[in-house]
Amino acid sequence: MWKKLKSSMICWGNNMNDKRVGYFDILRIVSIFFVIVIHVTSVGLRLCETATPTWNVNWLLNSVSRWAVPVFFMVSGALFLEPSREITLKKLYKKSIFHIVVCIIVWGFFYSLLDQYIYGTLSAKSVPVAVYGIVTGNTGYHLWFLYTLVMLYIAVPLFRLITCHGSKRQLEYALVVWGVFSLLIGQINAFAAEAGLGSDLQHGRLVVSDLASASHRRPVHGSRDGSLRRFESISQRMGRQYLIIEFLVDGGLRGRLCLGYEHVVLSCRGG
Repeated sequence: MWKKLKSSMICWGNNMNDKRVGYFDILRIVSIFFVIVIHVTSVGLRLCETATPTWNVNWLLNSVSRWAVPVFFMVSGALFLEPSREITLKKLYKKSIFHIVVCIIVWGFFYSLLDQYIYGTLSAKSVPVAVYGIVTGNTGYHLWFLYTLVMLYIAVPLFRLITCHGSKRQLEYALVVWGVFSLLIGQINAFAAEAGLGSDLQHGRLVVSDLASASHRRPVHGSRDGSLRRFESISQRMGRQYLIIEFLVDGGLRGRLCLGYEHVVLSCRGG
């Protein structure tokens, strides 16, 4: 029964690039519904008096629906990071990133001008204000999703270095590192702030490198601090060059990418 249901939820095209996974569409539909629930109940939380039965219902529905937004990111990741799919820079920018940027520009203008009209600040400077808001991400608050999606799409070729060339153990390691520095530290700091402890975790330093063999490549640009020179020395002895991604951890995750390749693999085919 389960095998029949599972096979009916996956549709295959003429080649691997045309593959369509049925349950991804189901996840999108369900997630769209719960995103609407989030926005509707958010209005209820603002309008209702705190701790009343109506407020509690809105709070409960809002809280249990929060999984919906991350699902869209996970579905995109499952599609873009699949090693058997060929993702070229041209295809990535022309088909995916371009469309999102157009949506940001069009809807950014719309919401910026609408806000200025509502608050009575519409003037000859409204267009420059709208342009500045779009560039800085200071427009419709709910458009944050599109800005985040663009940045993730730009990083797809780098993520594919891991998913296409990394072993299962390396992928598991990457997930653990991501979980600790992106989730665990943030939660610890949040609880610490709530408890009045008042300080973030100490500064840390993390260096992540991909293990794709590239003995014929040479480093051409990037940070020339001690960490990069040290890894260059190690990689040369191993007959490899590393792509160095250096993170500074300060109660959150900020990063500096140190490109150590003359070029990087932007697409690959599964074997």
